Amino acid sequence: MTLAAAKIVKDAIPEWNMSGIVIMKDDHATQDEINTLELEYNINVYPASHPIPDERSVSAASKILSSVSNISNNRTLVLCCVSGGGSALFCTPRPPLVLSDLASTNACLLSS
Repeated sequence: MTLAAAKIVKDAIPEWNMSGIVIMKDDHATQDEINTLELEYNINVYPASHPIPDERSVSAASKILSSVSNISNNRTLVLCCVSGGGSALFCTPRPPLVLSDLASTNACLLSS
């Protein structure tokens, strides 16, 4: 899915100097697909847990938020593609919630 989305965007805006970050469920892409994303599309891939978020989810979400907050040109196009699993993969708990609160809530919902 991620590689297909990158191809669609690049085909739609071929002159765009694409770069980005992807948070992907473990084993959801082949190593060849990951290499293509990183080498041809300048997209860094971070694996994380789904359906229950983990520390990698928080770390990768922080990388995205930091990257976007460091944009200095107000004419920079930021494109956000979210498909299934976004709530677990892009996880940024805010106090008083902590990661274990979100993980236990997801686990409870899954068991119901």
